[in-house]
Amino acid sequence: MTTKTPTTTTSSENTMTTTTPTTTTSSENTMTTTTPTTTTSSENTMTTTTPTTTTSSENTMTTTTPTTTTSSENTMTTTTPTTTTSSENTMTQTTPTTTTSSENTMTTTTPTTTTSSENTMTTNNAHDNNFV
Repeated sequence: MTTKTPTTTTSSENTMTTTTPTTTTSSENTMTTTTPTTTTSSENTMTTTTPTTTTSSENTMTTTTPTTTTSSENTMTTTTPTTTTSSENTMTQTTPTTTTSSENTMTTTTPTTTTSSENTMTTNNAHDNNFV
């Protein structure tokens, strides 16, 4: 089990935070939890987060809670959440970006991609649910 809680930055202006969290490769029983960057700033904030990539042959559960950004102006948040490849018993849950800002906010989210041969459930709060 790998748990990584990366950078927390608080600044009044001109903050850029880039976080590339955990990559785990295992043959069985892998659980990876990543809680990436939280940034609070009053202006000119750009946060880019590329969370967990997990490759495993069985019993993989990946939970990613990407970037939360709160800013008063000029906020751009880009999140590319979890990609999981597994042969069986894969469950991927992604709760993408939440952005609160008073003006000039652009949020781009490219949520979960899951490739599996059996028993795959993908839950994504930003898009429709797909079951294979």
